[in-house]
Amino acid sequence: MKNFYFSIIVAVSKNGIIGNNNRIPWGYCKEDMIWFKKNTINKTVLMGRKTFQSMKSKILSNRRNIILSRTITKIKNAITISHPDKIKEFVQFSKEVVIIGGSEVYKIFLEKVKKIYLTSMDFSCFGDKTFPKLNKNNWTTIFRKNSKFLNKKVFFEILLKNI
Repeated sequence: MKNFYFSIIVAVSKNGIIGNNNRIPWGYCKEDMIWFKKNTINKTVLMGRKTFQSMKSKILSNRRNIILSRTITKIKNAITISHPDKIKEFVQFSKEVVIIGGSEVYKIFLEKVKKIYLTSMDFSCFGDKTFPKLNKNNWTTIFRKNSKFLNKKVFFEILLKNI
C-alpha cells in the first residue's frame, strides 16, 4: 500500500466557529473557494454525511470523494465508508487525503493530520459547529497570505505538524 497522509482544509472564525445550520456562517467568500479548490483539486477528499448534504449532495469534480456515514451506503461517483478505519482500503493511489469537514470528522482525524490548510476569519460569529482549538506549539506555519473579506482581515495559512 502506498503511503499517504491526512490533511485538513477548514475556514474558522475568530471564536472557532465553522458552521451554522449546515451552512458557512459568513456566506460565500470567493477567495476562500479558490483556496479550497486549489488545495483539493486532483486529490482524495473525505467528508462526513452532513457536509456532503450541505453541498446539496453533489460530489466535488476532479477529486476522489469519500463520504463517512453510518446511514448512507451508496452514492453515485463516490465512495461511502461506515467507519474511519475503512478509509485505508480506498486510498491506495492517493498521496494526500484532504478532510473537508465537518466538525465531527475533523475531531476524529485531527491527531492523524500532517498538514492544515487554514482560513482564519478575523471576526467572531454565531454558529453551532466548531473546530477544535489547535495547540500552536505543535504546528509550524509554512505559508501565510493576508487578505480582506467583509472589510475584515482573513488569513490563508498552511500549517505543518511538528514531528
